[in-house]
Amino acid sequence: MDKSHTIFRKFCLIMMMSLFSVFALVAQNTVNISGDIKQYKATQVNIYYYTEFVRYSKKTFNAQLNEKGKFSIDIPLKQKQPAFFKYGRINVPILLEPNKPVRLSANANDLLATLKFFGKNSAENQFLATYHQAFMANGKQYKIYDYFKNMNPEQFLTYLKTHHQAQINLLKKYQAQQNLNEAFVQYQTRMFEVQRWKNLLIYSEEKAFSTKGKPMLPKDYYSQLPQVFSWTDEWVKSTDYQYLVSLYLKHKFRQENPEKTSTRDYYNFVKKTIESKKAPQLLSHQLAKIVCRGLMSGDFSLAQLQVMYDDCLALNRLPALEKLLKTQYQVAKQLDKGQAAPAFTLKNIEGKQVSLSDFKGKVVFLDFWASWCPPCMREVPHAKKLQEKLKAQPVVFLYISVDQNAKMWKRAVEKKQIQGVHLNAPGVKNSVTQAYNIRAFPHYIIIDKEGKIWHRNASRPSREAYQQIVAALESE
Repeated sequence: MDKSHTIFRKFCLIMMMSLFSVFALVAQNTVNISGDIKQYKATQVNIYYYTEFVRYSKKTFNAQLNEKGKFSIDIPLKQKQPAFFKYGRINVPILLEPNKPVRLSANANDLLATLKFFGKNSAENQFLATYHQAFMANGKQYKIYDYFKNMNPEQFLTYLKTHHQAQINLLKKYQAQQNLNEAFVQYQTRMFEVQRWKNLLIYSEEKAFSTKGKPMLPKDYYSQLPQVFSWTDEWVKSTDYQYLVSLYLKHKFRQENPEKTSTRDYYNFVKKTIESKKAPQLLSHQLAKIVCRGLMSGDFSLAQLQVMYDDCLALNRLPALEKLLKTQYQVAKQLDKGQAAPAFTLKNIEGKQVSLSDFKGKVVFLDFWASWCPPCMREVPHAKKLQEKLKAQPVVFLYISVDQNAKMWKRAVEKKQIQGVHLNAPGVKNSVTQAYNIRAFPHYIIIDKEGKIWHRNASRPSREAYQQIVAALESE
């Protein structure tokens, strides 16, 4: 065999090894989720996880069931990732890891009771499903709001202790029956503590909101918080931990800086608190929350937020947060106070065309709502009182419904006797809602007499809307 053939064989061998390495790397950076859904009606399953914890953006993957109810999907994944399996209206937490396939089976008629996991991480995923059914499913996660409202502080502390012990007992019972990964057990144990501290911190605020009165807390109420707080990127993908960190920071800020109330003071406090903890992802999230809240609230001009925005971008280490910050900045720039309100023309209840420009010379209180939106309906009586207080003023209450069913829209207006100008822009995502960056309902915007944005995220009629509208009326 001549030298050229030897070189060629070596070249082929190197190429084959390189291709094998590439395929191995691809395999290690993916996870396969497959399953069998019996007696299915919906023909699609979704796997999703959060990419950031400010606006909770999701990365979603869809898989279609075949005629036998089977599905299979490969998801790009570089590291361990808490995620959710969604079928119909049911969302079940799952744990994904690269190169550890997840297989499941269930009966669609009673998915939670019949959901079974197989293969690697099956014990851990089975526990998550069991925990979800025991503590979260069928509205159980919302029971906490009844406890906020109806329990006094002592009763609530007792509930937190009992609930936490029930979580631990379930984990211990399951651990005795299944071979759960020790790191998984330790993580879940810590997350149960995180949930307890989170609810302890939010109790006072939720109690005040639901009862219209601030509760008197025992002197030792906050003694159950950790003496040494854990600042770590290891838990940064936990929604409970992210929420706890935000609550804990606010609590400590009020304790240590009772005379300081500005957003800039709070931003500097958060930065100083976390920056030395070697948790850059956590720091990025917490600072981005402050800046995004300022950009979305409409309470600050861009000029007031610019220094914090620039600093936050410079410190940020997460692409998803960079994208979010830049997007929110551009939206705030377009809807900043003094900018021309985006024009629109829509049909009213009588089918006539109505334009925003028709109301120039008057302050417009713009209300984005829907007949299927309970918070929107709860604001109706307050809006009537607001209109009564302002009836002698040049103010227009302009309602834009996103109802796709025109009959439901008109019926709600008539039944609730909602006074004002009523227009319809069907669908949650339409040209008008997108122009005004409407992400939730109800949403209120105040437009001044010149047709310019006065407040891009105004208060509800039940809160400070009156003061904001009066300020717009008095402006030159």
